[in-house]
Parts: sequence; C-alpha cells; structure tokens
Amino acid sequence: MGKKKKEMIQQLLLVSGSGLVLYSKDFKKSNFQARMIGALAVTIVRVAKQSVGLPLSFISYENLSIAFLVDSVTGITCVVFVDPDDGYDYAKVVASEVLSRFTLMFREHIGNLNIHLNHFHSFERVLPDVINGCIQPVIQSFAGRHGIEVVMVVSQTCGSFFTSSLDELSINANLQAVLDSATELSSCCNDMVTDIVIQNEKYRTHIFQLQNQTSLIIVSKIDVSLSEYKESAERAIILLEKILQLSSFF
Repeated sequence: MGKKKKEMIQQLLLVSGSGLVLYSKDFKKSNFQARMIGALAVTIVRVAKQSVGLPLSFISYENLSIAFLVDSVTGITCVVFVDPDDGYDYAKVVASEVLSRFTLMFREHIGNLNIHLNHFHSFERVLPDVINGCIQPVIQSFAGRHGIEVVMVVSQTCGSFFTSSLDELSINANLQAVLDSATELSSCCNDMVTDIVIQNEKYRTHIFQLQNQTSLIIVSKIDVSLSEYKESAERAIILLEKILQLSSFF
C-alpha cells in the first residue's frame, strides 16, 4: 500500500465579524466543529486586538498551528489550520489569497441578512484556482530585487505565473525543449534533474525543477552571483512545493 498523502491544510474557515461561519472546508474529513471553532476564533482575534492593540496572526501548538487574517473592510476572518512544521509563511500565503478572493467574490453579499449561507458554498468551485493563485505572491517577493529581471513558475498542472509580462507560449516551448534534453541525459546517468543554469554575456537563467512537472525560473543579470538569490530561491521552493502538494488534492 502506498504512503498516504499528507494534507497540506487541515481545515479552512471564513468567519464573519459576528462569528458566523460563512465557509468551511475540512481537508482531513474529521469531526471538525466549524461553528464552535469559528466563533472562538473571532473571539480570540478580538481579545488580542483589545488587549495589546495588535492583530493576532499565528498560534502554534504541539500538533497544530493556526493562522489568522482579518479583512479590514468586511471584518471577515480567515482561519487556516496547518501542521506545525508547515509554518507561518505558508499558512499566511494561503490565508491571504483565500481571504482576498472570497471578499472579492462576495463583497456585495457580505452583511446581507437575506442571503442564505448556502450562497457562499459556491466558493468551493473556485478554491482550486485560489490555491494555484498562491503561487503569484511567492514569486512576487522577488520583484524589485537587485539584478533580478523576471521570476516565473511554469507548470503543466497549475498554469504559468510571471513577475512581468512575457511571451508565455515561446517560454514554455523553449523551456520544455531544455528540460526534455536534460531529462534524457539524466536518465542515462540514472539520476534526476534538480536545476539547470543557462547564461550568456548579459543574463543568467536558473531553472529549478519542482514536483508536478513544475519549474521555478529566475532570470538575472550576469553580474548577480548565484549566492545573492540562492537563499530566497530555497525559501520560495519550500513554499511552492507545499502549494503544489495542496493543489494536487483537487
């Protein structure tokens, strides 16, 4: 029997300012008491704000970590439950994208007492796209960095994401040709491709191969050393791998 795939999120809640759960998803399919936990989550967020004047962001327990994010306009709180080893950065990216898309989708309906809660269940249909959208803020963190021209993620399962406008079809075709050649060579060596560097006198293109037929590509000026963005790339890869694994659940 194969190894059971780990849930990259345990539970997800979107709760109104009054503590009413507008949307919930239990990835673990457990006996999750969404209504009670949603009300408690809003209470603890409010207590933290009143007590110390700062918004509550994250609580970590031995077996569980919880990220909180409140929309300043609607008062909706997004609560994301993850394993402790998945960390705050990952939970924050997911919470931010989920909250942004939910409030955008339902902004004119939030607070309408005549709207049935089932109306918000339609968010389930767009959730896979929302999770894929978490990729964009990860690569956007490179924007404006010294010597970095463009960063992109190209995936056969999640689509393509760029920090600036590019010819997507041309890039995908050229990238695939390079990866195919590198993969063919790696098979002769009984190994796997992890990253590829292509450069000329002006620019360097660094391709990192991730899971689910996905690549992270960083194009930099040649005078920028690999060490200048290596640490940022490693952090991004960790987040992207988690997002890709979560995306594979849909």
